[in-house]
Amino acid sequence: MRSDDFPERKAEGEIRIMVFGDSVVNGGNLTDHSRLATTLMAAQLSAAANVTVTVRVGNISAGSWWPGNWLAYAREYGFFDADIVVLVISRHDVADNPTFAPLDPNTHPEHQPVPALWELLTRYLPRYLPSLKKVDEGSTVTEVISAESLEQSLADLREFLQLARSQTKSVLVAQYPERKELSTGSLALQDLMG
Repeated sequence: MRSDDFPERKAEGEIRIMVFGDSVVNGGNLTDHSRLATTLMAAQLSAAANVTVTVRVGNISAGSWWPGNWLAYAREYGFFDADIVVLVISRHDVADNPTFAPLDPNTHPEHQPVPALWELLTRYLPRYLPSLKKVDEGSTVTEVISAESLEQSLADLREFLQLARSQTKSVLVAQYPERKELSTGSLALQDLMG
């Protein structure tokens, strides 16, 4: 989790909110813990709450996480006695099912870089200066989602939501739309789920 440690079971008068998500919730390694949406949410809710109430917000997320990851995490660790589970989803990971395929070294380094300056120049600077990006002639990006992958992802999502509903008081789902979805007014994830 990308949150402060807390006991598995909540104390008397404590309110717990567990937020599940992908890189949007996680913030990535360049986002300071104090700037995470879940950290800000905890501070704002604590300030608004009665002095005798403790509000804890857990951040259960990682880059490219989707229903299979959330479901596996919830099966392994549960919901930490949460009152509310918030699920933040986005279409860009709709069928990003967990696999054991090799990781992309550009997004998941396999070894420690020699100096930090080298990592800055080779990993981060090209993200912000497109003219420095390497073009990989051998790969193409596609938005085609296989029916099998989509079916598995939606089945995992349904099971995760059923598990969350059975173990918590309330489950909220929020979609983080992509720019294309905002510009066209189509929230395609809703179309996929029916």
